[in-house]
Amino acid sequence: MSDKKKLLLCIPDFPFPARKNGISIRYYPILENAAKSFDIHLIAITNSTPKSADMETAKSICSKVSVFTRTHKKVGALQKIKARFKSLIPNQTPFDYVHYDEQQIANFIKNETAGTEYDVALSVLITHQKWVRKYVSAKRHTLDVIDSPYSTRLRTQKPGLLNRYDSWMVRKWEQNAVNSCDYACYISPLDKAIALGDLPAKNVGIIPNGLYLQDYSTEKMGFGCTTIGYLGNMAYPPNIRAAIRLYRIFKTLSGTAPDTKLVIIGRTPAAEIQALAEDPNVIVTGSVDNIWPYVNGVDAFVFPMEIGSGQQNKLLETMGAGKPVISTELGNSGIGAQHNEQLIVANTDAEIAQAVTSMLSDAQARENMGFNAREFVNQRYSWESIFSLIDQTLLNTKNNNIAPDGHYKK
Repeated sequence: MSDKKKLLLCIPDFPFPARKNGISIRYYPILENAAKSFDIHLIAITNSTPKSADMETAKSICSKVSVFTRTHKKVGALQKIKARFKSLIPNQTPFDYVHYDEQQIANFIKNETAGTEYDVALSVLITHQKWVRKYVSAKRHTLDVIDSPYSTRLRTQKPGLLNRYDSWMVRKWEQNAVNSCDYACYISPLDKAIALGDLPAKNVGIIPNGLYLQDYSTEKMGFGCTTIGYLGNMAYPPNIRAAIRLYRIFKTLSGTAPDTKLVIIGRTPAAEIQALAEDPNVIVTGSVDNIWPYVNGVDAFVFPMEIGSGQQNKLLETMGAGKPVISTELGNSGIGAQHNEQLIVANTDAEIAQAVTSMLSDAQARENMGFNAREFVNQRYSWESIFSLIDQTLLNTKNNNIAPDGHYKK
């Protein structure tokens, strides 16, 4: 019998392969590290059946893997009306987060964990946390919020009293979830501040993502000209908006940066992103098996983010690859790099255009900033230092090193 502690991880996606999405980028390395100290029971609530190779990877790391694959059935009008009225009651699940198969998911979690006491039950995102709290016997319940649901809703909130009330409900739901745990964390101070404000919150801290570079290669795509680039999931609205803005800025540079192409790297590009490739000076890669040849082939990356919060993994990846980065203040808010040292902060279109022109005209400046960026990322965002923080907060049952504000005492 194993003498390891028991960890339950309930996550609303299958966290394999490593680069599947933001959740897997975060939890693939966390699971690998946690397996050294814990027998892990992984409960994944998914929208599609995991691939056999990914299931084998999960079983090689976790002692037990339970997958609930949701079946999307047509929901009747009466059921939707009932859910809408129920969501108006304080402390109920907000309408944005209602799942019509919620009871089946709850029963699945209950049945899969029956008869086991865990040392730690860790819920990833708030989505199914209340069922873990209700049905799972654990010495310690923790929560990784990652991105604030309230912050996300504010970015898309429409006018109207009902929409404002829904936003208020999401915030209360989030705050209640956070305060119901022994420890909860966000990935950036901005998310925590937006969600919690001045509300006293016990044991709430910040655990950023580490940088996943295990698959990094030095292969380099030759584009045959000067290039600026954008990297990200190109179906994600904040990325779509930022890339289109970058294209508009790019079109103003023909006089100051001739013979330059824009390279947009990222999976599942939306139709409006694919349309940009009609311009012969724009390359849209779509999904690729290996991002690094494309990243290495770009001279400078530009992230003119206008909406979004949290930690921008795409900035860290390009910085970790030694590439100079130009970002808005918003994009840098969850990273904390120093302007003119590890990256350039530029907010207006004119400032971004000037920064791009300056960067492309000075190869030595690009090399110096890329070097500084890589050193910054290696020092602050190495997984080894973040694992130490995770072990002392999300996973540590003794919790001896937690300050009153929920941060790890270094």
